[in-house]
Amino acid sequence: MIFAVDVARLCLRLCFLAALALGLAFWSGHALHDVPIHMAIGVIFVLALWTLGIFGLMTRVNLALSLLALGWGVLVLWLGIEQVHLVMSGHLSEMVKGLHFLAGIIAMGIGEPLGKRITAAGAPASA
Repeated sequence: MIFAVDVARLCLRLCFLAALALGLAFWSGHALHDVPIHMAIGVIFVLALWTLGIFGLMTRVNLALSLLALGWGVLVLWLGIEQVHLVMSGHLSEMVKGLHFLAGIIAMGIGEPLGKRITAAGAPASA
């Protein structure tokens, strides 16, 4: 199980960096044709966050943080999907982009310490 947690943490980190780089490129008006790649990276990022949330529940390291990871993943996914519609309509475009950026940073701030706690706790007793 620790290997799976390590893989999820690595995916979370790499996806965060890749999505951040592409997101900043979009924000500056470049690489707009790469939006589907950014979205795919975002889905993998959320799956990694959910994986950590599930392993957090299994190891019982921090119930609140584990549930927050699962719920925040839903929010990030929803915001990422809805951002396309909201930005295209022109309503509050910059605010939506900023919220999307902030949601990703907060997700990283949830996933990284959760992964660290899971790794420190080791495998669950039932495994």
